[in-house]
Amino acid sequence: AGCGTGQGAVGLALQFPQAEVFAVDLSRASLAYAQHMADRLAPGRIAFAVGDLLSIDRLGREFDLIECVGVLHHMAEPAAGLAALASVLRPGGTMKLGLYSERGRAAVIAARAFAARHGFGDAPDGMRRFRAAVAALPSADPARGVVESIDFFSLDALHDLVFNVQELRFTPRGLKDLLSGAGLEFLGFVPSPGLDLAAYLGENPGDPAGRDLDRWDDFERRRPDSFAHMFVFWCRKPAAP
Repeated sequence: AGCGTGQGAVGLALQFPQAEVFAVDLSRASLAYAQHMADRLAPGRIAFAVGDLLSIDRLGREFDLIECVGVLHHMAEPAAGLAALASVLRPGGTMKLGLYSERGRAAVIAARAFAARHGFGDAPDGMRRFRAAVAALPSADPARGVVESIDFFSLDALHDLVFNVQELRFTPRGLKDLLSGAGLEFLGFVPSPGLDLAAYLGENPGDPAGRDLDRWDDFERRRPDSFAHMFVFWCRKPAAP
């Protein structure tokens, strides 16, 4: 859902060779590239469609697994987007989500404030001047933290990192409320760079499965870089009684 250039969809098709994979995105340009790569790497395995996540129920289909990473946090109402996806997830089905962390994006928030303060626009020249100015900041300046991101060095990625016009961010407790509103159960975080799962389990022996988002909130408060990339996690729609 929100497949972009198709990397995730192709990955799923290769991981589950017997599965039927359906990928949707608003961008026709992205879908054209995704179709090109799918024809090369997973021919005949993926069906693509232009569409809005908020209207996904119009497909009249249910899915066993939904992957939506890096998409919902750019929507005006992520909760509405998640509810729409949950409506087409079969009971007992699973969903993989990726959402930005409020604490983990502290450097990005500071960099955005720096760009606004100095009038750097999102045209290529403005982003290049922004990049040079941020790289020249003292190492202790909060905005300079974005230099550590691989996205800093590509204009397209930098635009998404710092200049995206719409972004909402979450805490683990915020994720708990978001999932509850969509009728979904949290299953656990996917291991990612910066996330010390062993440290969490060591500090929280009462949560051996790592599924207590209140405890995760306390953990992230103490270790704010744990989800600097984003929260990536699995959740499930409870099976029907």
